[in-house]
Amino acid sequence: MGHQVYNLSVEEKSSYDGAVKYTKAYLVTPDAAATVEGAGYLNASVARLPKGTRIEAVMAVGGTPVAKNYVVTANNGTAVTIALQATAAG
Repeated sequence: MGHQVYNLSVEEKSSYDGAVKYTKAYLVTPDAAATVEGAGYLNASVARLPKGTRIEAVMAVGGTPVAKNYVVTANNGTAVTIALQATAAG
């Protein structure tokens, strides 16, 4: 199907003193996880997804839903790159 901008909700927050900015996005889509993880899927929302944005995604809605968390690892103004969020000690 391809990314539809209206399937993405974005929150921008900052710390009490305004020093730290944080962006979190929510994506709900009928597209499969493999499609969402493909190159260029979120490019239509490039202006709303700065590097470091955390994305909570629910995919394959209408089938067998899958939930995953992603992080925007790059945004050059025309393309958004995401990676599956991983936890590491340290």
